[in-house]
This record gives sequence, structure tokens and C-alpha cells, in this order.
Amino acid sequence: MAKFEILDGQDIAFMRCENRIMSFWPCDQQTMVLKVNMSSEKYRTKAMKIVVGASGVNGVRLENEQGKLMVEGEGVDVLALAQTLKKKVGKTEIIKVS
Repeated sequence: MAKFEILDGQDIAFMRCENRIMSFWPCDQQTMVLKVNMSSEKYRTKAMKIVVGASGVNGVRLENEQGKLMVEGEGVDVLALAQTLKKKVGKTEIIKVS
């Protein structure tokens, strides 16, 4: 059976399950800005599909000139979303979460 440990941060709670740390943001409306290296239309489309398919996402906007995705939603795991984008699209940075 897995053992869980709750770790408190200032604005975010973390839960450790064995060797993995999972993050849980408060369930209020969130706005996140992610900078993703989207070099072609193929990667832009792929990034948008990943973000829209993420749990809790209500909307997404693309600022194409800067390669930024503005994501809005409730209870979105920003760390997991950034890791998925990094793995499937390319370099991803979390710019802002509010």
C-alpha cells in the first residue's frame, strides 16, 4: 500500500507518494502562462491538443509571436501539464500562475 505525506507550501500543496511528489493547486479559477518552443504549425497544434485535453482546463489562448500559451481552468496540475508539453512538444517554461 502506498504511503502519502502532505507537504505544505505557501500557495501550493504537495503530496509525496513513495518517491513521487504530486502538486495540488487550490480549486479556484487559475490563469497560467506557459512558454513552449513551438517551431512549426505541427507543434502548435499538438500543444493546443495537449492543453485542451488536460483535466480542469476551461480555455486556452495562443500568443504565437512569443510562443506563449495562456491557460485558464480550475484545479489544473501545472507541473504535470508542463512536463507533458516538454516531453511531447519541446522546451516548456512556466512563466506565471495566478
